[in-house]
Amino acid sequence: DPDHPAVPDKVVVVDYKVTKRAFSEAEAESGIQMGVYSILTGKQHVEYLNFVKTKEPKIVRVSAMRTPKTNEMVANVVTSVAEAIKKGSFPLADPASWSCCARYCGVWYACKQGGGKL
Repeated sequence: DPDHPAVPDKVVVVDYKVTKRAFSEAEAESGIQMGVYSILTGKQHVEYLNFVKTKEPKIVRVSAMRTPKTNEMVANVVTSVAEAIKKGSFPLADPASWSCCARYCGVWYACKQGGGKL
C-alpha cells in the first residue's frame, strides 16, 4: 500500500521537545538539529512534536520541509565545527545563549565570558 506510513517516501523525521514555548515553522525549516536529522536520514519532511508547558499544557505539531539550501548551510556549519575541534580551537559561545551558563558549560567558571569575568 503506497499510502502506508512505513513506505520510505512517506516517513517523517520527528523530534520530541518539552519546552515553555512552541517551536516555530522557521525553526523546523532552518534549525541545525533538524537539518542534521534530515541530512542523516535523507528525508526533507521534518516535524517537532512539542509538549508545551504553559498554564494549560498543550501539544503542538510543527511541520516543515527542509530544502537542499538549508541542509547545505547546516552541513557547512557541522564541517566548520569539526575542523575547529580537530585544530583544538573552541570559540566562545554567544553569552546570551542558554548554553553559556554554569549548568551546561564545563568550563564556564574559567571562561572570560562566563564565571571568570573580571
